[in-house]
Amino acid sequence: MSAVLCETGEKSADVIISGLPFTVFPKELTTQIMNEVIKSLKPGGLFITFQYSLHMKKRLQADFSTIELRFVPFNIPPAFVYICRK
Repeated sequence: MSAVLCETGEKSADVIISGLPFTVFPKELTTQIMNEVIKSLKPGGLFITFQYSLHMKKRLQADFSTIELRFVPFNIPPAFVYICRK
């Protein structure tokens, strides 16, 4: 992620939006991705992701100063949207 920012001339991002299926990734890959997300966000930046379980809740609470969790019951399948602030 930081390589993409460098290519565009940016040093950090205001917002990162993800639909990556973290529940199917090995723990090491999730850790690597989340480290890049945190490194790439500006202070106060947002990481927004949707997931189909609460699998990432503890991880996101540990990595971000605040998280807001929204449930979208009418999505097929129902989804959780995490809005995380660095």
